[in-house]
Amino acid sequence: MIQHRGIVWAALGLAALAGCSGMPIPIVGGGTPAGVLEEEYRLHPNDELEVTVWGQSDLHRNVTVREDGTFSFPFIGDVAVGGKTLREIERQMAQALAQGYINNPHVSTKLINQRFSVLGEVERPGSYTLEGRVDLLAALSMAGGLNKFASSRVEIIRALWDGQKTSYDVDVNAILSGRRPVVLVHPHDTIHVKRRLF
Repeated sequence: MIQHRGIVWAALGLAALAGCSGMPIPIVGGGTPAGVLEEEYRLHPNDELEVTVWGQSDLHRNVTVREDGTFSFPFIGDVAVGGKTLREIERQMAQALAQGYINNPHVSTKLINQRFSVLGEVERPGSYTLEGRVDLLAALSMAGGLNKFASSRVEIIRALWDGQKTSYDVDVNAILSGRRPVVLVHPHDTIHVKRRLF
């Protein structure tokens, strides 16, 4: 067991290179069911987006989602984006811009100025910038890796777009062994590394 735990710590060191509406979701088979944590991020109020319409430099915008789940954009006015994925928003905006404004528009969006937190038994707990696709192992590595008291069990507390929170239990060993897919970190996630029981 000690040897296996050492492998976990070493792998986490290399990773950077390569709320709940009630109770946490029940654990199935020793971890959160596959697929639950692989869902795409859905936009929250106050999220910031960079919007690009290819070939239309004057339509490049950084926008902030208002509390009612909308933001304003030239030609099409208020765009309802709360609870939608980036891909859904891109299709929605392209369809709206195609209604007599731009011929065959191609819209690209990306989240900016997003953060997540890592707490518990890591070397450097705190808040970190989320840039691009960051998986759980890379996030733990950004926090300095697991400390000597850490369990392989990690709780991910995820804020939902409607203001609710939910929590998921993840076994880091299962990711390292390939028994479950990698888990992508979402904006506003809190990753809590639990203490090992001696």
